[in-house]
Amino acid sequence: MLYDAVAANPSNTDRAQIVGKLMLIGRTYSASVERRKTGGDIKDERQALEVVIAAAEAVSASKCAKLLSAVGANDRLTYDRLQEATAIHRELCEALTLANKRENSSLASKYLHFHRPEFFPIVDSYVREGWSWVMDELGQSYRGWRVFGKVDRYKDWSQRVLQLRDMIEESLCETVSLRQIDNYLLSIMSQDGRGGWGLPRLLG
Repeated sequence: MLYDAVAANPSNTDRAQIVGKLMLIGRTYSASVERRKTGGDIKDERQALEVVIAAAEAVSASKCAKLLSAVGANDRLTYDRLQEATAIHRELCEALTLANKRENSSLASKYLHFHRPEFFPIVDSYVREGWSWVMDELGQSYRGWRVFGKVDRYKDWSQRVLQLRDMIEESLCETVSLRQIDNYLLSIMSQDGRGGWGLPRLLG
């Protein structure tokens, strides 16, 4: 549904479309842009919709649309284009921060993923922990997994996702999508929270 909704509303300059996408994606993933950070004793009196509109205005005025237009609808993320993906992610995060004073790395990754499903890996606490369990099972380092959700670590996270994609494709001898990677990691988190039902294993 989310892929279809974004495909039907692809603009990142039309504020009405951006508002709809931010609300739909944010609420679906519990990463709403209206969650904001305040400093000191200053209370943010704005209504939730005001924050969403402010975020949409910031995204519309940013370079997001221009940067995203350079990525084809079916472009597949590669190691050579990690810097490009990171730059677009950061641009969106900075725009959203103007509205809510938060980092917004998770929301930005999801928002971008549904625009370019093969170019932007989703990052949140669930998939990061699922990934750490896979690395532990494989006897590989999962150092830093707790902070991969930070804006300045999105490149590091994306690189880890590409490495996992490589391993799975080598094991299965077929191409897998970023959506499948995300679903695989979420399937691990659907266990008892500690992998107690048995960690899904890579073949081979």
